[in-house]
Amino acid sequence: MSYKNYKDLKVWQMAVALVRSTYAICSLLPEVEKFGLASQLRRSAISIPSNIAEGQGRGSAAEIKQFSRLALGSLAELDTQLYLVQDIYGLNVKEAEALVEQLNRMLSKMIVMTREEASGYETEILAQRQEPDPGRGTTVSSLQSPV
Repeated sequence: MSYKNYKDLKVWQMAVALVRSTYAICSLLPEVEKFGLASQLRRSAISIPSNIAEGQGRGSAAEIKQFSRLALGSLAELDTQLYLVQDIYGLNVKEAEALVEQLNRMLSKMIVMTREEASGYETEILAQRQEPDPGRGTTVSSLQSPV
């Protein structure tokens, strides 16, 4: 995967589009929901691209996977809240729901791919051949620090 930063990722861009859609929905909610459901909707929506960015910013496969899972959790939270908005207030949330479905697939795939990349890296490390140390007759790894 070749990109300069998290803003180049399609999954992050789609998550930002979901934030915009969520804010549009929040603007249609009654004033009584300003500090209730609307606030929860905004926070869970914002958390999704934020977690994607943080995982990518940290850089390790384990952290990318961890923060992708957090984003997936926030996505499930938002999906529940969108259901409530539609159920309680009868608002049309189809655009947001479509983005939720796409993001769910993308984040799930990203987690699996990250796990495969990480396990591939670990397999590569474990597969490095051992070379005898000519001075001691013992083996030393031919690995060099990946840093």
